[in-house]
Amino acid sequence: MISAVLAKVEPAASPSLTAYRIRRENEDVDVLVSQGIFSSLTATLSGLVSYIHIFSAALWILAVVVLAAVFSLSIHERKKEFALLRILGATRRKLIAVVLGESSLAGLAGGAAGIVLASLAVFPFSTLISGRLELPYLDAPFFQIIPLAAGSLFLSVLAGPLASLYGALRISGAETYFTMREGE
Repeated sequence: MISAVLAKVEPAASPSLTAYRIRRENEDVDVLVSQGIFSSLTATLSGLVSYIHIFSAALWILAVVVLAAVFSLSIHERKKEFALLRILGATRRKLIAVVLGESSLAGLAGGAAGIVLASLAVFPFSTLISGRLELPYLDAPFFQIIPLAAGSLFLSVLAGPLASLYGALRISGAETYFTMREGE
């Protein structure tokens, strides 16, 4: 019993016309035109990629909100430190620069750690992942992975200052005297 036959057509011949002729002459035969298979697979995967982009954007926004809460608490706990810096002569702009610089470094460290951990999970176990998903896994070329990693790192570095901007503006505008006297 034959399960599949590959028919090679001349470059000038129409694959759909050849499929029609095979169907007409053989009633019990299903004919699949390779372009049709690939176009339906491409359409399905492009829809999936759209959902992945939407889900990724939602997760990034959620991460910025969570980071904003964390940075706000951190800045609140360190408000006496910032008041002392103001007493020692730091300008409001300098305080904002300190907070945004720290959050940028935190984003850089987190993004780099995430890229390294993701690489350690995906690349060595690509065969296992492919087997579990029951889909073929093709490694992307190195020149395509680098821009993706750079973009991920950029978004990580951007998330830090964006999340801490509100807290930085609040602490730079706080009255130094009242901040130092608080809790006495």
